[in-house]
Amino acid sequence: MNKITVLDCTLRDGGYVNNWDFGKESIISICEKLANTGIETIECGFLSQTKTSNENMSVYRTPADAELYLPKCKNSSFAAMINFGEYNINDLPKYSGGALKVIRVAFHKKNMADAIEFCKDIKLLGYDVYVQPMVTQNYTEEELMFLINESNSLLPKAFYIVDSFGTMKKNEVLAMYNIIEKNLNPSIAIGFHSHNNMQLSFSNAQELMKIDCKHEMIIDSSVYGMGRGAGNLCTELITKYINDNYYEKYDLIPVLEIIDEHIMQIFIKTPWGYSVPFYIGSINNCHPNYALFLLDKQTLSVKDIHKILSIMDEDKKVMFDKEYILKLYEEYQSKLINDSDAIKMLKNTLSGRNILVIAPGKTIIDEREKIDIYCKQFSPLIFSVNFIPDSIDTDFVFIGNQKRYKNIINSVKNENIIITSNISPTDRNNITSVNYADLVNKNEAITDNSGMMLLNLFRRLNVSSVALAGFDGLSVNRMNNYYQEKLISGSSVNELIKMNDAISEKIKSLTDTLGIKFITTSLYNK
Repeated sequence: MNKITVLDCTLRDGGYVNNWDFGKESIISICEKLANTGIETIECGFLSQTKTSNENMSVYRTPADAELYLPKCKNSSFAAMINFGEYNINDLPKYSGGALKVIRVAFHKKNMADAIEFCKDIKLLGYDVYVQPMVTQNYTEEELMFLINESNSLLPKAFYIVDSFGTMKKNEVLAMYNIIEKNLNPSIAIGFHSHNNMQLSFSNAQELMKIDCKHEMIIDSSVYGMGRGAGNLCTELITKYINDNYYEKYDLIPVLEIIDEHIMQIFIKTPWGYSVPFYIGSINNCHPNYALFLLDKQTLSVKDIHKILSIMDEDKKVMFDKEYILKLYEEYQSKLINDSDAIKMLKNTLSGRNILVIAPGKTIIDEREKIDIYCKQFSPLIFSVNFIPDSIDTDFVFIGNQKRYKNIINSVKNENIIITSNISPTDRNNITSVNYADLVNKNEAITDNSGMMLLNLFRRLNVSSVALAGFDGLSVNRMNNYYQEKLISGSSVNELIKMNDAISEKIKSLTDTLGIKFITTSLYNK
């Protein structure tokens, strides 16, 4: 039977979830508990000169910095990863007998020749090297053989299959493994690092472990599957599986303690795991951040996300390019129309009128009396944004979001509907379309935030008095952001914070022009 070992990458790959900000005490505790579990290799984070680093983050400038967190342990090895291009080899000290001896080098195909030379330099400094070709399934057999032959010359400790996008099926994994196993020096371990976009990490790992071969096999995992997007293979699952089917060697209790004491509080704030958008990213064989970017927009259906990802250039799929996907998104959304008649009609309708805009914050319930007093005093035209209030009669519903449109269009009764041109309207008489491109914001965090697009429309219509209700501001606790649970969005915590700041600045910039005043309590009322 071949030797099977586990490498836990919670503090490194899991760090994409929380920007590696685990906290010093948590990093120490996680390393200690993983060692107590019996995990053979513990990846304690990144070695990087480009990523932000401080004492609470699992990103280190030198191996000595990382070793301050590592327990004295005879049975576990400690590793750190270097993304090729993020570290100057001249600044890496020689290995001096410390706890951190393993350095994993991750690289893209275009850099493979230079990355192998980098690996050679690291080995000369005395470290154990793991060769990590990202998105390994994109290598041709000729390119894979080049890496294998170079590795046979280099003799690293491990050579990896890296399923970066979670797209590899059993037959693909086994076919690639067979090529590597037949041609790789037997002294080099074969590693498998997978992501769970298609829920195949666990089953693929099981298939590999069935193989009786001459190489040591290393299976990567993270506690509770912590990792960006769909996450990774779960450490608690793979260790129990090995205990049950091969040899009893892992104590599962410390892993469960890590989940309870450190991981769940992160998961509650920023969850990861299987989702349809990440599945769509996987079947389009592209970087998961593309799906995450489009998901965070909260404007697209999964069908729309699939359409955008399917038209991407092949050479753009491997590495996330924010400017590229933003351009594709804006082009997809920007359906130009001639809205001059619509603008003229709206100007006439709104001329000289006070305007009240209702957003779906909880204050429209908690502070309803303020809204009633304002309406009685000023008799405004009432607009709602992307929803229909339960107990407030509105004159207009403004919708700038295809996803919201589909959810509420059948509930619209007597209200006039204003939609942006990125939305395909149903056959109704009371729908007015206005140009999406004329209303978008320069700040990426709120490019097509519907509330801010409506304010831009008012500016275009020369409105001089706008009152706001239900613009409460966004809490990192999503459950507090809307008066109805069905309106809760899946935006990440970081996106919510960015949106808050951007909305505050936007409203501030429009206050004088539109005469904005807040009727209900708001974080934006500064």
